Amino acid sequence: MYMALRITHSFSVIVEKHIEILSWRSSRFLTYNFHLKVTSQYEALQYNHVCSQILNFVVNEASSLYFQAVKDRLYCDASNSLTRRSCQTVLSHTLDVLARLTAPVLPHLCEEVFLHHPERKCAQAGVFRQKWPPLPNEWDQKHFEELREPLWKVRDAVNKVTSSSNSKQHDIIISARENAQQYNLLHKLQVEK
Repeated sequence: MYMALRITHSFSVIVEKHIEILSWRSSRFLTYNFHLKVTSQYEALQYNHVCSQILNFVVNEASSLYFQAVKDRLYCDASNSLTRRSCQTVLSHTLDVLARLTAPVLPHLCEEVFLHHPERKCAQAGVFRQKWPPLPNEWDQKHFEELREPLWKVRDAVNKVTSSSNSKQHDIIISARENAQQYNLLHKLQVEK
């Protein structure tokens, strides 16, 4: 768990502007749900469930789904492109919430994250002088819940095809012609060029 969290924190980059596109709104929804679950488990003193939720968020939500989906635009897009800046904003937000929510169970790791935080005021104060992350109600965007299952199905199908070889060697076409509802859901995830 420690290494997965450490690697997840290393992806994060701070930017000054928030770009309102789909990935930012969906990230707020995922972070909102994660925050609700972890906070309620801390309040109930269920630290084993807290650790389980953190690990699930890092391994399943962030690493295997979001980081896989955005690594090309993060590393290959122009440094000032809308898609790259949006990705950086999502990662910055995720770093902030994840470090603060993880701090009670992994204090040394989270303090190290804040000591090396690109935002100067966070680096000087440290994680334990920060307030518990606020939870704005506008982040509760339940309509993104309907995207979760089709997205997992697509990811699992692609992983099944590419599991024995390099995924870059494959040209993958995703078709949802027979299912208009699924097509409309997946079309919401399409990056406009």
